[in-house]
Amino acid sequence: MKTVNKFISTFQAFWKLIALAESNTYYPEEPRKSKVRILFDNLLWILKKREVNYYYYYQGFDRKHGVCQKNFFALPEFVRLRNNANSGIYSGQRKANYICLLQDKFLFGQYLRSLGVKTPETIALCDNAFIVWLESEQVEPLELLLEHDGLEGFIKPAVGWQGENVYRLTIRNNKLFLDAKETSIEELRRRMQGKYIIQERLRQHHALSQLYSESVNTLRIVTVRMRNEVIVLSSVFRMGTNGNARDNWCSGGIAVGVDIENGILKKNGYLNPRYNKKVTYHPNTNISFEGFKIPYYHNAVEAAKQLHLFFYGLHSIGWDIAITEDGPVFIEGNDDWGIRVIQPHDEGFKSRFLASLK
Repeated sequence: MKTVNKFISTFQAFWKLIALAESNTYYPEEPRKSKVRILFDNLLWILKKREVNYYYYYQGFDRKHGVCQKNFFALPEFVRLRNNANSGIYSGQRKANYICLLQDKFLFGQYLRSLGVKTPETIALCDNAFIVWLESEQVEPLELLLEHDGLEGFIKPAVGWQGENVYRLTIRNNKLFLDAKETSIEELRRRMQGKYIIQERLRQHHALSQLYSESVNTLRIVTVRMRNEVIVLSSVFRMGTNGNARDNWCSGGIAVGVDIENGILKKNGYLNPRYNKKVTYHPNTNISFEGFKIPYYHNAVEAAKQLHLFFYGLHSIGWDIAITEDGPVFIEGNDDWGIRVIQPHDEGFKSRFLASLK
């Protein structure tokens, strides 16, 4: 039954790719392929890549000119190459895996602080029963969180991805607010599965707040280690929209390519395919992307390259970096960084990544 349901859902998704070509396109202003050609493209992609290309329009493949599909990874192909390269290093007969240093946000924060690298302060480690306050090492029941009036930060899973179950947390007048909505301790307890951290809320650089102030907007810088050298592979800037406190692309955020040489934003910003939209300015502030320079960009690049040397067991890392008035602050490092956001901004990405594996 599961196989039948999967086939039906896959067929429906594939059919929408063809039938809704006009509404799916990101490039209504450009000459586009016929539905017959779009059908052929997608069938050929399935046969060659073993996946339905849900990002066909986002990648601009429906355009008649200007993009070569051979320059793009299929997701299964890329994930296999990335994961194999990040699988660890041998010491004698034993193999060590370093991924947990990135995947556990508590470990990541403590490791960076030991290296003197700027990262948000972890205020507490908690679950749905108890809180451990790091500074005092005091252990309290979760319900006593309400007694910490004035507390402001983010609560997020110690192990999580794509911004899921991350909330802006505020304690005001003995009341709990998640993403500015009053919430009960019981509701918070219900949402929490496993270990969580409470992390300080950063104040981003004023120039980035002008773009969008409700979220901490971040740079995604991908670095790769080639022998004893670390290079920058790609860079994207992400920002929230419409009152969202997260800049995550899957949560409705915008991703804009960054010129890796000078830290200047490119022309187009892209929303996730569920929104089917390409914009040249932020919809809430009307600020154009093209020519916008990221403050402290070169500092962020050099810091990411230097930090990667201390994660010597990993070939590639996708760094999430906030920019404050004092410079870059490392939010996360990702071993499972994705290509969905990157590829439409950087058609030379595939060849550079393959070259890094050699």
